[in-house]
Parts: sequence; C-alpha cells; structure tokens
Amino acid sequence: MEWSQGDIVRLEQSLAQCTGTQQYYKHWANSMLYTDGIKTLQDEAMCGWLIDAIASYQGDRRVVGVPFQLWVLKVEKDKSASLTMRQDSDTPILIEQKFDYTDFPLEEMKLYLIDDGENKVLILPNEY
Repeated sequence: MEWSQGDIVRLEQSLAQCTGTQQYYKHWANSMLYTDGIKTLQDEAMCGWLIDAIASYQGDRRVVGVPFQLWVLKVEKDKSASLTMRQDSDTPILIEQKFDYTDFPLEEMKLYLIDDGENKVLILPNEY
C-alpha cells in the first residue's frame, strides 16, 4: 500500500488518541495480550506481522522474565527495517531482527511490553 502524507497524519492522530484501553486482546499465539491502541495500530497500519514478530520472541531466553521491554521499529528510506528490543532506551539491544522490505508508514514506532509476572501486555507508549 502506498501511504499519502494525509494517511500518515491520520494514523498518527488516531494513535495519539489511544491513552488507555477498554479491552485486552489475546494474541493468537497466546504469548501476550495487547491493548486497544495496539489493535488500532494493527488495523490501521495493517501491521499484524509486527505484533506477531514481538509475540514470537516472548519465549526467547533473552526476554523471559524481563519486566519492561522497549521494542523499536525503524524504517529506512529504502523501506528496509529493523526491529530491536532492549530493557530501556540506554541499555544494550537484546533482540534485533532485520526486514528487507516493509510498507509500514511511519519512520519509527516504539512499543512497550510490560510483564507483571502474570500477564505480558503490549501497549503504545501513550497508554503507559
């Protein structure tokens, strides 16, 4: 899909309105829950693959037991991308996955995954 500047602005505005959640959604792999904001991101940016990628790492020994995960997707000008995870913005990268191509419309997307020991919940930063 080709994203116009107007489409991108609408997506950013839609995500900015997500400041809490009314409902939690269970990821199909049963590795985490996610909020209304993540559902909005998934539906509007058509990026189920991004949510799936994060879910796929939840059993990885590098992230098991990490209570706060900062996931960052960075999209380059050539539409390649990298997805990284660290415990905080000033800690070493624990996970990095490269994508040769994506049609994700934003240059960067930060997501938080909170693990309270009972549930893992993926949220937008403004839902924190």
